[in-house]
Order: sequence, then C-alpha cells, then structure tokens
Amino acid sequence: MGLFRRRATIKFSTLRSQSAEYKADLVRRFAAEALPAFSGPRPRLSPVISKVLSIAEVAQAHAEVEANVTVGKIALTFDA
Repeated sequence: MGLFRRRATIKFSTLRSQSAEYKADLVRRFAAEALPAFSGPRPRLSPVISKVLSIAEVAQAHAEVEANVTVGKIALTFDA
C-alpha cells in the first residue's frame, strides 16, 4: 500500500553534514520565530490532535490510523 493511502508523511533533513554552529543557529531561529506562534492567548498555529494515548495503547492507536477514523494526529505519552 502506498504512503498516500496510509496517510504517512516523510520528513527528513540533511543537517548531519552541517556544522554545530549552523545547527545551533537553526534552533535559536526556530525558537524565536516559530515557537511563539504556538503560544499565548490566541496562538496562530496549533497542532491537530485527535487523541492522546499511552504507549501501552500503541496497538489501539495503530488500529485507528489503519481504519482511517482519526482527524489529526494521535499522540503517545510515555509515562514514567
């Protein structure tokens, strides 16, 4: 089954070959420019979370994604 039918997303980066200084600057810029859009009383950006499950419920999460019954992401928590 193709990635599109599975609603999968592939994201990657070629940061491995970049210098530590470049990577540090990238993190600083992301924190300064992007993170503020996710916070405050009226955030401009917000993730779409369908459901939050514990890692023990990963089979249920997988089944729901396979059944295409989710809108947004299923977040897994790792309880200590």
